[in-house]
Amino acid sequence: LPTEELADRLAAATVRVLAVGEDGGVRSGAGFFVQPDGVVVTDAATVAGARAVTLLLPGGVRRGVVRIESSSTEAGFGVVLAEMVE
Repeated sequence: LPTEELADRLAAATVRVLAVGEDGGVRSGAGFFVQPDGVVVTDAATVAGARAVTLLLPGGVRRGVVRIESSSTEAGFGVVLAEMVE
């Protein structure tokens, strides 16, 4: 792939992750889509113990997270499933 096309694909797959913890504090991190149906990998510390998670997609689109599939602080990553229907 040409560098510019690769950069465009990576940018489209990258999201900002906002999580509200049990204490009401907000944490933020980054993530990326690993499947187009809404599966996103992010940092475990961002989503661990979160009561609500929102993804900010390119173009300012917001998507709620349906559930945290898994999170491992030992491995350092979490997997979340986003609601991709508008």
